[in-house]
Amino acid sequence: MGCELVEWIQTIVLAITAVIVWRYTVETARLRRETVHQNEIALRPVVVPVFETRGKEPSFRLKNIGEASAFNVRVEAIPLFPDWKWDLTFEQLHYLAQGEEREVRIIPLAEGKSVRTVSGHSFFPQYSQEEKRIRIRFSDVEDSKYSLEVTVRPPKNCFSPIQDVELGPIRKDHS
Repeated sequence: MGCELVEWIQTIVLAITAVIVWRYTVETARLRRETVHQNEIALRPVVVPVFETRGKEPSFRLKNIGEASAFNVRVEAIPLFPDWKWDLTFEQLHYLAQGEEREVRIIPLAEGKSVRTVSGHSFFPQYSQEEKRIRIRFSDVEDSKYSLEVTVRPPKNCFSPIQDVELGPIRKDHS
């Protein structure tokens, strides 16, 4: 009887130990995944728009405020007059180094052809008459693709100097 009791106690202790080791292993794996995820977030490029006015000329720039270089940086076309197939398109940047800021040329298109009669700055916060959405796409050195949606709202009134620009979350594109 005494030997059986000792065997039962050993089996119970062994089972409890196995459960503890299993839970520790699961928690360690979860922490490892979270650490890898946090490192990916910390070390990726983050490209944001910069709306400036230098003298009388507005300037649209992109700045990489992330910790890594951004590649194939592009801004999706913005419909200007959808019924007429007029769009604002943007020059693509092949790369944007960490901390770098560069001007992006705006190219107004009418039915696919470049036009000069339309101001390309109608999406700037100070000139916008309606809410516009801008999508910036870029990739990192491993070709992981990201996008950022920016919402530009017009000033509340003509006397308001406040420009309303809302940056959405940076999303990892799975395409």
